[in-house]
Amino acid sequence: MCPGFKLEDNLNLTVLEQKEAMTMKLGRGRLMLISSGMMTPRTRSNLMAQRVAAEKQHSIFFVGYVDPDSPAGKVKAAGQGGRADMGSDAGEMEIRCRVESFEFTSHCNREHMLEYITRIRPRNVVLVHGDPSSLHWFQKELTQQMPESKIIIPPSGKTIELA
Repeated sequence: MCPGFKLEDNLNLTVLEQKEAMTMKLGRGRLMLISSGMMTPRTRSNLMAQRVAAEKQHSIFFVGYVDPDSPAGKVKAAGQGGRADMGSDAGEMEIRCRVESFEFTSHCNREHMLEYITRIRPRNVVLVHGDPSSLHWFQKELTQQMPESKIIIPPSGKTIELA
């Protein structure tokens, strides 16, 4: 990692308008980071994917989870040489580009999260995301391992004070 590296400051980033996604020149030396969902029809990611998928010299890389029923999931499953339904007017097309998948999820399992919380030992832990049984599991485990900390499951939509 480069100390002080800031993506927006160090790269020449451009946000494409819908029309640009269909008309910009695709060529060597370009990296496109497209994050609009699962290549939902009529989005920039879908339009760019149609263009990129049609050419052998390009690649589509997936990072993390892709809904298998979405156009992105269909491209991922089809892979190079397969066919995928891009949805709406585009319909099915041959995937000529290279397709790769990398599992860099933004989620961790609860044991890793528990280990992290108990390592940093905060005075207050507010549990707000997950189903009730998961929240109560965390509350029980954290209370046992960190009796000096306040472990809170706040009522939904309510303000809490931590001071």
